[in-house]
Amino acid sequence: MNTLLLALGEDYARFAEGSYFPFVRHTWHTLVVPNIELWIAPLIAFEAAVGTLALLGARRTQLAYAAAIAFHVALLAFGPGFSLWSLPMIGALATLLGREHRRDRHTAPPAPKPLIAAKAA
Repeated sequence: MNTLLLALGEDYARFAEGSYFPFVRHTWHTLVVPNIELWIAPLIAFEAAVGTLALLGARRTQLAYAAAIAFHVALLAFGPGFSLWSLPMIGALATLLGREHRRDRHTAPPAPKPLIAAKAA
């Protein structure tokens, strides 16, 4: 979605207007908006990496879910409107992360058996 918006010329200028925090609004308008390609390109790469990790399974999927949760928690700083999206996503991703963690624990390979020294004949 960000790739499409960037290609269509979206400037993201109003993105942080609803933030509770003045420093978020100020930083967004003075640092991000004037250099939007510089900031949105890494965001697109992050989203692609999270999606790829989620598909790879096991610990990588857990890492992807944790990164997505952190991302949605960070979105909460941009205002109450983001709560409508982020809070359900955090709940869903936390549920998925917990399920992956439990599944990984139950399907982990057994611990290797200690080597027993052969008896001398």
